[in-house]
Amino acid sequence: MKMIQTEFGSFEGFEQILVSMLFFGMLIGSLIVGQIADRIGRRPPFLIFNLQLCIFNGWSASASSYWEFVFTTFCVGLAIGALVPLSKVILAEITPVKYRGRLVTLMGTAFAFGELVAAVVAWFMLDNLNEGNWRGAVAWLCIPAAVSCVYLYFVMDECSRFDYLNGKEEEAWETLGIMAKDNVEDEEKIKDILTEKAK
Repeated sequence: MKMIQTEFGSFEGFEQILVSMLFFGMLIGSLIVGQIADRIGRRPPFLIFNLQLCIFNGWSASASSYWEFVFTTFCVGLAIGALVPLSKVILAEITPVKYRGRLVTLMGTAFAFGELVAAVVAWFMLDNLNEGNWRGAVAWLCIPAAVSCVYLYFVMDECSRFDYLNGKEEEAWETLGIMAKDNVEDEEKIKDILTEKAK
């Protein structure tokens, strides 16, 4: 924070406004994502908010003024606030009840891993808490979101539960068929799963 204050100039409330906008963005994101995901599906907003996280994190690294940095921080917070509950919903909808609680809990370790990555980046990019290339550190942290966005665009399907409940039964069963082939070795079991459609 000291490095940012040095570059943009400090004033009363500098830190409070910046931190508050991050959490305010997270609040707004968590409030709106449910309505969006229920209306257009889980996949589109998940990809969009991942892309938003990447774009505005990169933008914040090149911000030329304090208020521009505040705006990008708010947008980053909004993306995080949307992605956290949405990712848990997606995981809950595609995992068996037996393992659901464990996997959703395990997802929390992603935050610890992210903090570890951020600490490693800071170790190399910052001299100390008051000096260093903070812009470079922020820019490097765009990479996980960018990789995730590109990867998920090609491999992520819409949740079969969402498709089924919205009248897209063919798409839902097609997705379940792909999941069955990826997770069940016995061909007969796959057939049993897919033939449930006819019952």
